[in-house]
Amino acid sequence: MFEQPFGQVLSNEAGRFLQVNRTVCELLRMDAQVLLTRSIRDITHPADWSDNSALLHRLRHGGEAFTIVKRYLRGDGTIVWVQNYVSLLYDAAGGSTLNALIRPVLPETAGHQGMVLRSESSLH
Repeated sequence: MFEQPFGQVLSNEAGRFLQVNRTVCELLRMDAQVLLTRSIRDITHPADWSDNSALLHRLRHGGEAFTIVKRYLRGDGTIVWVQNYVSLLYDAAGGSTLNALIRPVLPETAGHQGMVLRSESSLH
Protein backbone atom coordinates (compact mmCIF):
# COMPACT_ATOMS: atom_id res chain seq x y z
CA MET A 1 0.00 0.00 0.00
CA PHE A 2 1.34 3.42 -0.89
CA GLU A 3 2.00 6.17 1.64
CA GLN A 4 -0.14 9.20 0.85
CA PRO A 5 -1.57 12.25 2.63
CA PHE A 6 -4.90 10.48 3.13
CA GLY A 7 -5.73 7.24 4.86
CA GLN A 8 -6.36 4.05 2.98
CA VAL A 9 -7.87 0.83 4.28
CA LEU A 10 -8.48 -2.45 2.49
CA SER A 11 -10.91 -4.84 4.12
CA ASN A 12 -12.60 -8.10 3.30
CA GLU A 13 -16.31 -8.38 2.51
CA ALA A 14 -17.08 -8.79 6.22
CA GLY A 15 -15.31 -5.50 6.98
CA ARG A 16 -12.22 -6.99 8.67
CA PHE A 17 -9.14 -4.89 7.93
CA LEU A 18 -6.56 -6.49 5.64
CA GLN A 19 -4.23 -3.50 5.13
CA VAL A 20 -3.98 -0.02 6.62
CA ASN A 21 -1.51 2.72 5.81
CA ARG A 22 0.46 4.85 8.26
CA THR A 23 -1.92 7.80 7.87
CA VAL A 24 -4.83 5.69 9.18
CA CYS A 25 -2.73 4.51 12.12
CA GLU A 26 -1.84 8.10 13.01
CA LEU A 27 -5.42 9.32 12.55
CA LEU A 28 -6.84 6.56 14.77
CA ARG A 29 -3.88 6.54 17.17
CA MET A 30 -3.49 2.78 16.83
CA ASP A 31 -0.76 0.44 15.72
CA ALA A 32 -1.25 -1.34 12.39
CA GLN A 33 -1.09 -4.71 14.19
CA VAL A 34 -3.99 -3.64 16.42
CA LEU A 35 -6.06 -2.31 13.52
CA LEU A 36 -5.59 -5.56 11.60
CA THR A 37 -7.49 -7.31 14.40
CA ARG A 38 -10.42 -4.90 14.00
CA SER A 39 -13.24 -4.24 11.54
CA ILE A 40 -15.06 -1.25 10.12
CA ARG A 41 -17.78 -1.70 12.72
CA ASP A 42 -15.26 -1.77 15.58
CA ILE A 43 -13.98 1.74 14.85
CA THR A 44 -17.23 3.36 13.63
CA HIS A 45 -19.15 5.38 16.23
CA PRO A 46 -22.24 3.34 17.23
CA ALA A 47 -24.62 6.17 16.30
CA ASP A 48 -23.23 6.17 12.74
CA TRP A 49 -23.22 2.41 12.17
CA SER A 50 -26.78 1.95 10.89
CA ASP A 51 -26.36 4.33 7.93
CA ASN A 52 -22.85 3.05 7.24
CA SER A 53 -24.06 -0.56 7.28
CA ALA A 54 -26.86 0.18 4.79
CA LEU A 55 -24.40 1.78 2.37
CA LEU A 56 -21.98 -1.12 2.72
CA HIS A 57 -24.83 -3.52 1.91
CA ARG A 58 -25.64 -1.55 -1.27
CA LEU A 59 -21.96 -1.57 -2.22
CA ARG A 60 -21.58 -5.32 -1.69
CA HIS A 61 -24.78 -6.24 -3.53
CA GLY A 62 -24.99 -3.53 -6.18
CA GLY A 63 -21.44 -2.29 -6.57
CA GLU A 64 -22.53 1.25 -5.69
CA ALA A 65 -19.55 3.26 -4.38
CA PHE A 66 -20.34 5.91 -1.78
CA THR A 67 -19.00 8.81 0.25
CA ILE A 68 -19.83 9.14 3.94
CA VAL A 69 -18.94 11.61 6.68
CA LYS A 70 -18.93 9.88 10.04
CA ARG A 71 -17.16 9.50 13.35
CA TYR A 72 -14.40 7.04 14.15
CA LEU A 73 -13.41 5.93 17.63
CA ARG A 74 -9.70 6.37 18.23
CA GLY A 75 -7.53 4.04 20.27
CA ASP A 76 -7.40 6.60 23.09
CA GLY A 77 -11.21 6.84 23.26
CA THR A 78 -11.55 10.20 21.51
CA ILE A 79 -13.65 10.77 18.40
CA VAL A 80 -12.47 11.98 15.01
CA TRP A 81 -14.74 13.04 12.14
CA VAL A 82 -13.75 11.62 8.76
CA GLN A 83 -14.92 11.57 5.18
CA ASN A 84 -14.65 8.18 3.49
CA TYR A 85 -14.91 7.31 -0.17
CA VAL A 86 -15.66 3.59 -0.29
CA SER A 87 -15.54 1.36 -3.37
CA LEU A 88 -14.89 -2.24 -4.37
CA LEU A 89 -11.65 -3.45 -5.92
CA TYR A 90 -11.67 -6.69 -7.91
CA ASP A 91 -8.80 -9.12 -8.41
CA ALA A 92 -8.12 -11.22 -11.53
CA ALA A 93 -10.11 -14.13 -10.07
CA GLY A 94 -13.18 -11.92 -9.52
CA GLY A 95 -12.79 -11.64 -5.76
CA SER A 96 -13.53 -8.28 -4.20
CA THR A 97 -11.98 -6.13 -1.49
CA LEU A 98 -13.48 -3.03 0.11
CA ASN A 99 -11.31 0.04 -0.43
CA ALA A 100 -11.75 3.16 1.72
CA LEU A 101 -9.95 6.44 1.21
CA ILE A 102 -10.15 8.47 4.42
CA ARG A 103 -9.52 12.08 5.34
CA PRO A 104 -10.27 13.92 8.57
CA VAL A 105 -12.87 16.70 8.47
CA LEU A 106 -13.99 19.33 10.94
CA PRO A 107 -17.23 18.47 12.78
CA GLU A 108 -18.99 21.55 11.40
CA THR A 109 -18.49 20.26 7.84
CA ALA A 110 -20.40 17.10 8.72
CA GLY A 111 -23.77 18.84 8.23
CA HIS A 112 -26.47 19.95 10.64
CA GLN A 113 -27.51 16.37 11.45
CA GLY A 114 -23.96 15.12 11.90
CA MET A 115 -23.84 12.82 8.88
CA VAL A 116 -23.79 13.31 5.15
CA LEU A 117 -24.37 10.31 2.91
CA ARG A 118 -24.07 10.26 -0.85
CA SER A 119 -24.02 7.39 -3.31
CA GLU A 120 -22.21 7.67 -6.61
CA SER A 121 -25.46 7.21 -8.56
CA SER A 122 -26.84 10.38 -6.98
CA LEU A 123 -23.91 12.36 -8.37
CA HIS A 124 -24.88 11.85 -11.99
